[in-house]
Amino acid sequence: GVYLKSTVYKMRSLLVAVCLLSVASALHDICHEVDNDFTGFQVFRISPKDEAEVEFLRSLEARPMYDFWTRGRLGGSTDIMVPPKYVLQLVAELTEQNIEYSTMISNVQDLIEQEKIPSTREQASADHPMTWDEYHPTEDMYAFVDYLEKTYDFVSSESIGTSLEGREMRVVKVCKGECGSKKAVWIDGGIHAREWISPAAVTWMLRELVENDAAHADLTESLDW
Repeated sequence: GVYLKSTVYKMRSLLVAVCLLSVASALHDICHEVDNDFTGFQVFRISPKDEAEVEFLRSLEARPMYDFWTRGRLGGSTDIMVPPKYVLQLVAELTEQNIEYSTMISNVQDLIEQEKIPSTREQASADHPMTWDEYHPTEDMYAFVDYLEKTYDFVSSESIGTSLEGREMRVVKVCKGECGSKKAVWIDGGIHAREWISPAAVTWMLRELVENDAAHADLTESLDW
């Protein structure tokens, strides 16, 4: 009995050690960002067709070699980044479960290299600090609003209060004639904390609408914004 217990204990210890080594190996593979090298890493896109496929995908989330960019759900897609040594393993598992997939990115490193190519930077205006090839703080955006309001007689703005963190919330009005006499278009951005792209998109649309008004005057002649 003592011998049997000792043998079982040793086997358990060995199994734990093997599991820990496997996890460490997988973490090493998935953490190539230390070397800034994602050569051969692929991103698979999967659109589960039923709850069984959703549950299977969620069971894979516990495996450290798979980096889930989005979580599996019906009506949506799941994107998984996989190190090169585990690509065939994932393909085999998906095939066994009859789950359809596509390769969204064949080599993540290629995208990283493209990101390193410097872009042609937009020259900031002498009247305001806003540009649309980088992200700006709220103060720059409001300086742009101030510039538009000062320069164009059909642009005005008003404060509708402050956010939880004390930032002023401003509404810009683009109206030729008195606001409220025409059909209106409402656009908002920056409502949620993670909306990092929408303030840039909204201010770009505002610039196009106002500064390039001559190219599409019908937009401001027939509508309030």
